[in-house]
Amino acid sequence: MKEVGGRPRFLDWWLWVTAAAFFALIWDAFLVAPDVQGMLITQRIFYFHFGAAIAVALSFTVLFVASVGYLWRREARWDVLALAAAEVGVVFTAVVLLTGTIWAKAQWGAWWTWDPKLTTTLILWFLEV
Repeated sequence: MKEVGGRPRFLDWWLWVTAAAFFALIWDAFLVAPDVQGMLITQRIFYFHFGAAIAVALSFTVLFVASVGYLWRREARWDVLALAAAEVGVVFTAVVLLTGTIWAKAQWGAWWTWDPKLTTTLILWFLEV
């Protein structure tokens, strides 16, 4: 695998694929998807909220596996992978919390409820930061 500027060449290709997929998501979420009766435009937030929640679960799964790998092998690459997964998890947890509160205000009339699931996610985010 050839490197360009210190990173593998396939990452340049992957960046363009990711950017195209992101813009396709934006296009579909705001212009193609039909409105759900009773939810108005706030239902479109869920396209981002749900995807971000999946990214949180995946990033913390990778974090767990990489942390176990580091404890088992004591190789720095596992530690670097765990750190990268934790950083991604912080960003996507913030996205989940923000999009969830925006949706909650529109649907429930309150920005936040002290539901155990919401509170646990907030505590997780505080622990990450």
